[in-house]
Amino acid sequence: MSRIRSLTKKAKARPGLRILLWATLVAVLCGVSSFGEPLDIVLRAARGKLIDHQPSGKVVIVEVDDKHLSGADGDLKSKLYHAELISKLSAMGAKRIIINLDASRYTDSAGDRALISALQKSETIINVVPVENSRTKEVRSLLPSVEFHKYSSVSVNKLVDNELYYIATIPNYFTIGQVKYKSLANFVDEKNSIERQQDYLDLDTSIDSNNIERIKSKEIFKTSYNFEGKFVILESFSNINVEKYPVINNKNIPISFILGLVIETTIRGDKFNISWMVVVFVSFCFCSILLFVRSKSFVHRAQVIAALSVLIIPIWLDDKLIFSETAPALIMLTWTIVGHSWMALNLKKSRVNAGTGFANLNALRDLTLPVNMCLVVTRIQNFAEICAILPSDQQDDLAVQIVQRLSLGADGAAIYQGDNGVFAWVVSDDRQTPVHDTLEGLHALFSSPLQ
Repeated sequence: MSRIRSLTKKAKARPGLRILLWATLVAVLCGVSSFGEPLDIVLRAARGKLIDHQPSGKVVIVEVDDKHLSGADGDLKSKLYHAELISKLSAMGAKRIIINLDASRYTDSAGDRALISALQKSETIINVVPVENSRTKEVRSLLPSVEFHKYSSVSVNKLVDNELYYIATIPNYFTIGQVKYKSLANFVDEKNSIERQQDYLDLDTSIDSNNIERIKSKEIFKTSYNFEGKFVILESFSNINVEKYPVINNKNIPISFILGLVIETTIRGDKFNISWMVVVFVSFCFCSILLFVRSKSFVHRAQVIAALSVLIIPIWLDDKLIFSETAPALIMLTWTIVGHSWMALNLKKSRVNAGTGFANLNALRDLTLPVNMCLVVTRIQNFAEICAILPSDQQDDLAVQIVQRLSLGADGAAIYQGDNGVFAWVVSDDRQTPVHDTLEGLHALFSSPLQ
């Protein structure tokens, strides 16, 4: 408790220390409570716009025109068409084929048999997106039937939004019933395909999903394409009711584009997270320099370096897949700069006479005088009595005229104005005219009346 009291006393006596303590406390609270998360989301989105990664070219979205697949026998037509597409794409060398198809029912129809035949001859992933009921919080997932699952892989990709309601992360694993399913990222990342090291995959929203290659499904049968080593995503696009999701820097996009971002993000590699505490510590060092170093030029340089550290350097780090929460540090730095400016403004006001604008004796106290300098202090007799009979604006005019006369004997030195008619200045000891003679001349000058 004694240490806390001692720190409290020092904080009251030193406003710079008080500002630093408050800034640190606010930054820590923001980091612990994730209060600054929305700001971090906005900052990261802005940095993503500046980075603008291009897709790797290993993802192709095949747009399936389902206008002719609707009707009473739509399920049959759809499965027959997808079976034909899967066979064709597999023959063209596709590494993985991802389909967004309701395969939860098996009726041993011609479409079912054709689809199973195609799945047997290809590397196909049936994608499942769990949907959560906003009212009951119940999660509904249309898993493929056992017959289809036997010849294909199943990826379950739960879309998780952030504080601003944008889709930002995909869990690498999702449990339905008692079964743990992998997300699509596990089928892309061959190095960690058995167990990904992170629980979530943060989508790389610096990649514009519109730049991912797209081909119309009917073109697949007309032209010979080379899909060697590529991930091909099949998606129906003519359905006006297809659900779209908000993704930062990508607006509202269908699930196929999100899966494309999942693949592209995984191809870039796993990210490395830096704790917000590290960034806050670096910011703390800069803030200490801003508050306690007297050199103005050094402080200005420190402010520029701090701004670069918090705003510019994260752009380079994001490009290298090194991420951190910068909002707590940015809030800390902003608090410190505003507090320092406020402190400097108050300090300036405390050193200047509000009425005349002349420096006061507080400013004089901060001077460090060489040994060959002489401090001259004068006092106007009856100054308070004179001011008592004058309006406030004329009191200031009186002080201005007094300073004008004193300046004649001050050799251009700054005149400091105190209370009750006290004025002071600093002159050199080795001047040609002795100080005593100068004061005698000023005494005679003040014999003339002031207007």
